Amino acid sequence: MNLGDLIEHRGNIHGDGVKLAARVEALAEPGGICIPEPVHTAMQGTLSLDCEYVGPQRVKNIIGPVKALLSAGA
Repeated sequence: MNLGDLIEHRGNIHGDGVKLAARVEALAEPGGICIPEPVHTAMQGTLSLDCEYVGPQRVKNIIGPVKALLSAGA
């Protein structure tokens, strides 16, 4: 999950939001999810997830660290 701009063009989705979402997805364990801190803050009270803050993470092709939270899979 990520909050960010998306561009749909001929059935494909592009944009910084897609790139960041793909990068943080790779941080999650199989069956789990990883969300950037701004998503957790924006969704607070609407998600019934037990998340653990894992701190700033460096991810490919993203300038600067991404503050992330992990939720274990089922």
